[in-house]
Amino acid sequence: MRTQAEPKQLSMSLYVLEHVLFTDHDAEFSVEEPAIRGKAPRCDLCGEVVGMLFWLPPRRAAFRLEGRRWGDIVYGPGDSLIVSARLAVAFRKAGLSGLSGFEPVEIVKVSPRTAVSPVSEYVHVDIARSSASVDDTASGLVRCRPERRCLKCGGSSVRRLDRVVLRDGTWSGEDIFFAWGLPGRWLVTERFRAFCTSQGFLINSEFVDAAKYVCPRPNSAASAVDTRRASDRRNNTN
Repeated sequence: MRTQAEPKQLSMSLYVLEHVLFTDHDAEFSVEEPAIRGKAPRCDLCGEVVGMLFWLPPRRAAFRLEGRRWGDIVYGPGDSLIVSARLAVAFRKAGLSGLSGFEPVEIVKVSPRTAVSPVSEYVHVDIARSSASVDDTASGLVRCRPERRCLKCGGSSVRRLDRVVLRDGTWSGEDIFFAWGLPGRWLVTERFRAFCTSQGFLINSEFVDAAKYVCPRPNSAASAVDTRRASDRRNNTN
């Protein structure tokens, strides 16, 4: 079990990592059934579900290439993320934190038929659920069910967001993480952004400045991802 780090003061830029559709190296995966799933994570204060059902090994996946070549990040349903072995090795060598597991994934199907099978091996990673929590007031955040307010997880999903601001002293040092009160969004530090861009990884992703991140995301490919995640969450948290 992961040991919670001591809270730290956030002194660097923060970004929201978003899947960018239809890039040259865009790819997605789906979980191949039958699959083993664990219980969804819950808030230990109010009991509200705060994430998807855990996808447990052995993991079998179907890959779909939307672009022309396979990249280093493959997005899938909900909270799951698959990365290339080369990104996984470099991440650990760089001393970054927030990803764990690094367990193998068996690719059982590749589509479309014209797609060449991936040359690289891929691994499933778990993303840290940090002690960091979003500051609703400073973020201009409006929740779908404000009457269910919880001081830890927020109590309900996000209806509107003007920016992402964390509560002072709650971040525990991860470079990629989930923050309490902001389900379905991966937050990353400037260190993680620099790591990805400086080493030339093919990532079908955008680093959106947290201070400028709004929700809903009009006229953005991310809107489709938000809609799909909401549907996945409804279907996979029972």
